[in-house]
Amino acid sequence: IGDFGLAGDAGVVEDGQEGDTKYMAQELLSSSVKHPSADMFSLGLTLYEIALTGTWELPTEGPRWHELRSGSHTLRLAPTRSQDLSNLIQRLISPEREKRPSADDILDNIRQVRQAGTMNDKFLTDYVRDVEEFDLRQERRLVSNQRDGYQRRSTPTGPLLSRNSRGLESEALYDVRTPTPDSSTKFFGV
Repeated sequence: IGDFGLAGDAGVVEDGQEGDTKYMAQELLSSSVKHPSADMFSLGLTLYEIALTGTWELPTEGPRWHELRSGSHTLRLAPTRSQDLSNLIQRLISPEREKRPSADDILDNIRQVRQAGTMNDKFLTDYVRDVEEFDLRQERRLVSNQRDGYQRRSTPTGPLLSRNSRGLESEALYDVRTPTPDSSTKFFGV
């Protein structure tokens, strides 16, 4: 979870660092003791937010905030969302912390989670491959642009005659670096 309702040590009475109230379990407002079940509540609202249809946003206060925490809220999930997901979210946002599953409960009891290690999702595999290929093309383009820029800053002068260490004339190629104006250089009186 990237946005904690309240951050602090579990089982400690002292104040924690308050985060975003839209993910905060209600018992954190009425009890000074933090419990891992409050994190599971936050996970439930995070899953709910991801699975929502339309642009409905989680409230940070007011009647809808209390409705979500009272157990009377009806989930508004897309018809394509599974009943298992709906049931899991409903259990995670239960107003009674004892009824919320732990992370271990979720991992032990969800068929899709157990199978995740053996599944190969074609869409996800193709998506990751496309992202990696795009990143590689971008990197190659950047290197090519840097090389081209360096070559444009060098002025080839062609072969010149020079004397080697034995005093004999020989042909040598020289590339003279062309100065690149910096931001402090003024052109045409500007």
